[in-house]
Amino acid sequence: MRTRNDFNIRINGLDRSLDNLAKLAKHNESAVKQAIAETAINIERKAKENLAATGFIDSVGGIAQSGYILYRADRMGAEVGFNKHYAPYIEYGTGQNVDVPSGFEDYAWNFKGDDKRLVNIKPSPYFHPALKSELENLKRKLQNSLKKP
Repeated sequence: MRTRNDFNIRINGLDRSLDNLAKLAKHNESAVKQAIAETAINIERKAKENLAATGFIDSVGGIAQSGYILYRADRMGAEVGFNKHYAPYIEYGTGQNVDVPSGFEDYAWNFKGDDKRLVNIKPSPYFHPALKSELENLKRKLQNSLKKP
């Protein structure tokens, strides 16, 4: 007669499943690092192409040359940007012409002028269109990386 109240579930093949998960994780890490690197490079390249198409006089020699990519030490992240002080003003515009993509309002606020000059530059988005298109590609690559090798 049984008096113990054990509740047990036996799982067969767990070792094999754990091995498969470990292989997938290793494969996935490599695929994620590659996807991040490709995405960062493509964002910078497309932003420079978009910038050249704006007709802004300093688009090629100034902002474009200030483009950079910084990778995290573990290569699981990257920062892409342009470090010319006027880069965001070309992206968003100035004065009455400011146009900020939805979701970037707080970020764009950092570049609000000091109202000493009234300059109305029309926005010439070059960075956000590149970012948007490449983030969609990154999402697809990451989903594909989860498939078993």
